[in-house]
Amino acid sequence: MRAACGRGLALLGHERAHLALAELLMDPERVAREGAVSALSWLATPEAELLLHMKVLAGDTEPLVLGECFRALMTSWPADAFERVASYLHHADPDVVEQAALALGESKHELTFSRLVGAYEHALSDVKRALLLPIALVRNEEAFAFVLGVLESGPESAALAALTALELFEGEASRAARVRNTATVRGGKIGRAYE
Repeated sequence: MRAACGRGLALLGHERAHLALAELLMDPERVAREGAVSALSWLATPEAELLLHMKVLAGDTEPLVLGECFRALMTSWPADAFERVASYLHHADPDVVEQAALALGESKHELTFSRLVGAYEHALSDVKRALLLPIALVRNEEAFAFVLGVLESGPESAALAALTALELFEGEASRAARVRNTATVRGGKIGRAYE
């Protein structure tokens, strides 16, 4: 209810909408905080950008809330937000890293692929697995080839994560065939997982 009221103030262009949404960003309920992020993204004002950036700096107990902030920043202010969001690819919390990576992958920013691959190369194995879907989300040939390469020759746990990430391409006949062939040749648990 609080989230809906905050969005209503934003939609009405109420003069105190930003103040109400700032309070909602600190609400004890995750849904209210996410609603505030959504409303601020819709407003797309300089004040909204500042509030979202402050929320990211303050952090949140729920990585999903930070993920919504990352997405909002990358949607409404991609040029300004890219470096800020990319800096979280090296955060101590793997869940925050994953949320930042997903926001970048969804954004299709021209530097996303290189940043995600750079983070992948320096990450621990569990974070590497979490970065494969964001890399696949870039959806260009370079990103597809990278994730396919992990499927082909990466450690088994990473290859399984790569196979899951490559499900994005099921609707593209030629790429889907390359995934099927690679999984079949790899065999073992990977081949069985594809079946």
